Amino acid sequence: MATVNIDGHDVAIGTARAFEGLRDAFGRAFPGVTLQVDDGLRDIEVQRRLYADYTSGRSPIRAAYPDENAPHIRGVAIDLVDSAADAGVKTAGTERSNWIREHAHEHGFTAAGFEFGEPWHVELDGDPWSEARPGALVIDGVLGYNTIKRWQEVVGTDPDGEIWSPSVLVAEVQRRLNDAGARDASGFSLDVDGVGIESNIGRTVGPFATIEALQAYVGIEPDGVLDADGSDTIRRVQGRLNAGQF
Repeated sequence: MATVNIDGHDVAIGTARAFEGLRDAFGRAFPGVTLQVDDGLRDIEVQRRLYADYTSGRSPIRAAYPDENAPHIRGVAIDLVDSAADAGVKTAGTERSNWIREHAHEHGFTAAGFEFGEPWHVELDGDPWSEARPGALVIDGVLGYNTIKRWQEVVGTDPDGEIWSPSVLVAEVQRRLNDAGARDASGFSLDVDGVGIESNIGRTVGPFATIEALQAYVGIEPDGVLDADGSDTIRRVQGRLNAGQF
């Protein structure tokens, strides 16, 4: 399985590619400051040592039980640091750590460490070993040709970059949302009819039940609407697609 060495740490290739997008966006938000990897893939012996230090009280840093389910052993977890002299991403509540919390999902990560006092710890919400496709999507919230085409590639429909009515892509999205237990705002599963998601270039789309279920799935308060030329729902979809996941 392929790894990439980033800042002196081995990182699973899918996680590394997703991190590249997160790092680039962080650099645009904070010019002159670089987001870096402080820890990545671990072997079982390293995890055992860290776990022993944590459980014995020798270290205050939490460590997962050393088996194949530990996030750093699975390859989904990376620990972050940044190049500035102050606390930065290592301390909850700082401007840069708040940015990670608010934007990690746009690049396929869950800011999981905030749940247990480690704001620097993020986990890929996808396959850490998948070879990422070149040319990451711009996270702009626009459901245009590139995003549609990537969505089609990820779910396995014909990648023509278009959403027709009815749409094979939309029908596949509806099937997957139903399988994942995502429901519309009324609590109903979706009709798999290929209708209910459209491009938001130059216009607001919806409200549609399919968009409500999609919003529930990606963690957006469901209103069934894609805002014109920049939707938070599509930004989250783009982040997931950059990580190679639905």
